[in-house]
Amino acid sequence: MIDIIVGMQYGDEGKGASAVMLDMENRYDFAVRTGGSQAEHRFRYGPRFYRMRVLPCIAAIRPDVPCFLAGGMVIRPDILATERLRYNIRYLTIDAGAPISVARDRDESKQLGLYERRGGYGMGISPALIAKIRRDGTAILASSVFPGETSDVSRDINELVKMGRHGLIEASQGALLSITHGDYPHTTSYDVTAPAVMNAAGIGIKAVRHVYGVVRCYPMRVAGNSGPLPQETSFDEIERKSGAKITDYRRQQTNEDNTPYGEERIGKFDLRDFRKAANLNTPDSIILTHTDWTTPDELEYITQAIHDEGYDISYTRHGEQVRDYVKKRIP
Repeated sequence: MIDIIVGMQYGDEGKGASAVMLDMENRYDFAVRTGGSQAEHRFRYGPRFYRMRVLPCIAAIRPDVPCFLAGGMVIRPDILATERLRYNIRYLTIDAGAPISVARDRDESKQLGLYERRGGYGMGISPALIAKIRRDGTAILASSVFPGETSDVSRDINELVKMGRHGLIEASQGALLSITHGDYPHTTSYDVTAPAVMNAAGIGIKAVRHVYGVVRCYPMRVAGNSGPLPQETSFDEIERKSGAKITDYRRQQTNEDNTPYGEERIGKFDLRDFRKAANLNTPDSIILTHTDWTTPDELEYITQAIHDEGYDISYTRHGEQVRDYVKKRIP
């Protein structure tokens, strides 16, 4: 069976750290990543800081776990090469039809100014997808870039499921950034809900055991003109109310060269947003992160609101570390 991790807000909910935490409990037989290489998943494990844009995060801790990049994954080969070397990844299979973002795509993103107009990163993901959608033969696919390393990933992971193996799909970004259901044009280039993740990986609903929806107590959007954010506040105000010390690491996203992209925008938990994301994903378990930023009254309100909507919180995280997760007793 396969577990899926999806973001329930605007990304940066803590999916990477949640993936590592779940792997420590479940010891998955394989890991899958969907989405695009603009989505950076970061986590702290012990003294070390990890950042992954392409590979599943559990591969950084377990380089021997078989990894798959699904057909719905848009890949930047330069970033993939860096991550493979950095974390000594041993077993990787890439879907032959996965679109590749190359220099021309990044140049097009920057020339169009898309990343400035609606809070993107200019990583060339949209142009790479558009080239494939045009169906004119101009798209660059993994089969031509990674000879000998590609396969039909949908077939492979479904075969593993039939053999009784357990896997984890780590989705990118958050449901409220979905191009289908988000606040257009301030969305990502593709759909990022749980049903779309299944489609991107090429699995059916019967192969899925759990859908974990990751929720921040304070949702964030990237810096700049990145779209609506209900009840927007500031990191300084959160520090003042909660007494928490919010480090630059938790305030900022970074570019691929590790330079700061800018301080994220941050807002309060919004019940209407949660309801929308819950409808889009129907998770059977919620992972609630950044609880250390809340006051006791705020945390009580958020947990009660999620419970009243009919969803169980299976884990909470109260710090920066993977070890800061706490498993909750479900009634």
